Amino acid sequence: MSKIVKNKRSLSARLGGLLFVLPSILVVMIFVYGLILWSVNVSLTNQNSGTKKAIEYVGLKNYTDLVADERFTHSLSNLRARVFSAPFTYIQWQSHLLRWEQYLTGYLTQLGMKRLVD
Repeated sequence: MSKIVKNKRSLSARLGGLLFVLPSILVVMIFVYGLILWSVNVSLTNQNSGTKKAIEYVGLKNYTDLVADERFTHSLSNLRARVFSAPFTYIQWQSHLLRWEQYLTGYLTQLGMKRLVD
């Protein structure tokens, strides 16, 4: 015979926890997801920040123009090269620092400054 253990927390305790977290949930909903949706909405229009002409929805035309632009594709390839080379640059930099530390440790030991090394 198995006992069914009921959750003994009252509804007010659960509601209190939700009310405690609710302000941060609202802030995230507004300032993260709301602004993402706003940006997507603006990107699908012909809206410019300096003009007062009527705003029209142009769909994905802005994105197709962007992909067709030679400067954008060139900068995208540069970004790809930098992103993929960054971990290797970091590893090379760390190995250089390790060699420099080993050199200084050996030099200070030769000078009799062993306690500075430890």
